[in-house]
Amino acid sequence: MSDDAGDEVPEIDNAADPVKINKRRREIKDKRKLGDQFWQRVLNDVVGRQELWGLFSESHAFESRFACGPNGSPQSEATWFQLGEQMFGLRIYQRMLQLDPKAVAVMHEENDPRFAQKVK
Repeated sequence: MSDDAGDEVPEIDNAADPVKINKRRREIKDKRKLGDQFWQRVLNDVVGRQELWGLFSESHAFESRFACGPNGSPQSEATWFQLGEQMFGLRIYQRMLQLDPKAVAVMHEENDPRFAQKVK
């Protein structure tokens, strides 16, 4: 008895197929466009800007922090961890700047005390 089912070779996608390459590029572009539209809706909503500002504040995106232990000695691992948090916040912030710099300016005016309008 011969088992022919084990002799079948599954079809492998051709990574060099121009049709499949173009299809994949369109999928990536469409996905990116949907993400951009989502973030623009967030930026154009007062609550969205408030929540984004909260993310930037929690990640300490606009400040450099250096950790030290209870005896005052430097804690390099904690400092690197905090740098990772900061860079995460900055990457999101820079992405928002790319999408809609005017909405980011409005977000600063609404939430950042450094941008508060001074009363005369």
